[in-house]
Amino acid sequence: MIMSLFGIGCLFFYFPGGYLSDRFSQRKIMTFGQILTSLLGLIFAMFPPFPIACAISFAWSCTTAMVFWTAMISYTRTLGSDKEQGMIYGFLEAGRGIAATVLGLIIVPVFSKLGSGVEGLRFVILFWAVFGLILAVLTWFMIDDTEPVQIEKGEKGGYVAAFKNPAVWYVTIIFFATMNLFDCLGYMTPYLTSVCGLSTATAATIGTIRTWGSYIVGGILGGLIADKFTPSRTISAVSCVLIVGFVIFRFVPGNAGIVIFLVAVMLIIGIFISINRAVYWASLSEALVPMSMMGGASALVTALGGSPDAYIYTLIGYWLDKYGNDGYKFVFVYAICAAVLCLIAALLLRRYIKKQRAMAGQ
Repeated sequence: MIMSLFGIGCLFFYFPGGYLSDRFSQRKIMTFGQILTSLLGLIFAMFPPFPIACAISFAWSCTTAMVFWTAMISYTRTLGSDKEQGMIYGFLEAGRGIAATVLGLIIVPVFSKLGSGVEGLRFVILFWAVFGLILAVLTWFMIDDTEPVQIEKGEKGGYVAAFKNPAVWYVTIIFFATMNLFDCLGYMTPYLTSVCGLSTATAATIGTIRTWGSYIVGGILGGLIADKFTPSRTISAVSCVLIVGFVIFRFVPGNAGIVIFLVAVMLIIGIFISINRAVYWASLSEALVPMSMMGGASALVTALGGSPDAYIYTLIGYWLDKYGNDGYKFVFVYAICAAVLCLIAALLLRRYIKKQRAMAGQ
């Protein structure tokens, strides 16, 4: 219930977040969002009554999706030229993975020592709240201030222009397909234990490596490749690899004899999904989407592209409850369809980019 409220709130708050990002200093918005999120965390650590806990969860969707996220995406684009966007967003993805890994290594031992009860959970919540306040201070002093987005004469900007731009919709579809693939990836670990006989402990270790290792490797690798071959080409090639990877999981019979092979395929899929996650924002710059559209574009891409989180777990849960281990076949077919959709959108985006750059004389 609590997490559902957060997810539902995010779907709505991404849209006004784009407006805030365009109208106010992104440095101030990000700092303010982190402070609000952390203060709500301090209240949540006191384990308030359930209605208040639900209200805090919904408020978190506002402080993160509306206040922080779109400002961060827009600000990241300003850190380099159009030719450097792949590496910039790639390092953003890798940095998120490194930070989560390091902080996880700190939290888990302390949580285990305190026990998995109330005090252990309270420590985790307080840790993240205090860490958020530290990040707010660092954001304020380390990030340059920005001026509200200015729309030059003859330039289209804002929400309406972003909604009318085909490139924004192609990137939204790519984001949507990649989110589906990322969510389906999470079910490969239980597939390896339930169907292939991999031990739970081994699967958990491999799952951790897959999750955070793919963030780091995929982010850096994606940035390097995208800046050399362009983001749209990178996404097209990655989509082909993902189609093959999920086809293997769907049609190669799972058993203990090939579990090592399937683990290797899973790790490759994880890395290539992270490559997509690292570079799809950079494709907006490749498509000559101006900064005046970034607020509206990032809001549209994130809100609609991130919508799978609102339904996919319920859908996959239904398949697994009804069909047992055979339900994984539906998961992998669904993922194949998502990868094909991603490829089609990337090819259409590539064609649109060629047309736009030809018109711009580039």
